Amino acid sequence: MQIGDASVAFLELRTGGVDLVSDVPTNLLGQYKALKNAEQRLLEGYGIYYMPKHVTQAPFDDIAVRKATRWRGTVRPPSATCSRAGHPGA
Repeated sequence: MQIGDASVAFLELRTGGVDLVSDVPTNLLGQYKALKNAEQRLLEGYGIYYMPKHVTQAPFDDIAVRKATRWRGTVRPPSATCSRAGHPGA
């Protein structure tokens, strides 16, 4: 089941509606950690970020601008997965 709203996903885990929630937003981690019937795991996350540039129009027709805005290797921060205690995914 996919739940689009992070707060609803938290409530579902808390009340037993779901056994596992992935990609927990960092602003909700404290609430998840306070659950007595849940376990948390921090997983490395990797994302691919792409910034298309139209190189024949300003400002990206200037090589200096393209170099200044090039990708610097930023990696998506780790994500957290929370599951009810005893769940096989925990």
